[in-house]
Amino acid sequence: NPLFARTPLLFARHAPSVMSHQLTQVYGFLSRPGGGLFVLEQPGVTMRTRDLTPASLPAGNFMTPELSFDARSLLFAYCPVTRFPSERRRGTTPDALKPHYNLYELSLVTGTVRRLTSDGVDDFFPVYLPGGDILFSSTRRGGFHRCGRGPCPVYTLSRMGPNGENPRSISFHET
Repeated sequence: NPLFARTPLLFARHAPSVMSHQLTQVYGFLSRPGGGLFVLEQPGVTMRTRDLTPASLPAGNFMTPELSFDARSLLFAYCPVTRFPSERRRGTTPDALKPHYNLYELSLVTGTVRRLTSDGVDDFFPVYLPGGDILFSSTRRGGFHRCGRGPCPVYTLSRMGPNGENPRSISFHET
């Protein structure tokens, strides 16, 4: 499309999880290594990309990048994972020690990255709110999805301050 040929596109290369169900795609403990953050500089003109993946983060999987209103920073979900789930020992790792997606913010000006969440739950789909807070999806509320009895935690809407402070669920159920 000529209208978008010179508009850069931000995207995450995400390695699909080991399960294909809608809920399990974003459980950190089912994630696979691979992925990163990229910009397609001139869509429709060239397929050349610019790699934004923070070198300070170990190998892992990336999801759901979100650009700030002023385009000076971006939020993303990241899960450190170096081995395939089948290589991890099933049932021997407590939930709190299993890999989880956490939210990070990358300064596009300085290249520094900072972790915003780290509480043993999966967080993803972050968006900046006009007042500075961040809205995101998370398993922090607890509970299981309605079409089964677990171990598939539900994702609900959550909110936190701009520096990751006071993360809290703001919706009762996944609906």
